[in-house]
Amino acid sequence: MSIIPIISLSGRDQQIPEGDAGATTTPLTLQLSQASDVDVEVDIHIGAYSVGSYATAGEDFEERVFTVTIPAGETEATFNATHFGDSIYE
Repeated sequence: MSIIPIISLSGRDQQIPEGDAGATTTPLTLQLSQASDVDVEVDIHIGAYSVGSYATAGEDFEERVFTVTIPAGETEATFNATHFGDSIYE
């Protein structure tokens, strides 16, 4: 019987200045509590519910739905979240 690893997300508490214009990417890392002997796929949806009630998709951040794969034998995989600068305080 194999033990199912626990998945955690690091980097989510980063405070990155958004600036007044342009796009900035923030790396986020999915981590497993232990390596798996098979690939682990995690479905990710970056949307308004995941960044706060004042952010607007397309204006403040890039909304995305995708899958991150942590390869067998590895314990982490990194992906980027993109946010857009503006002069509006959120």
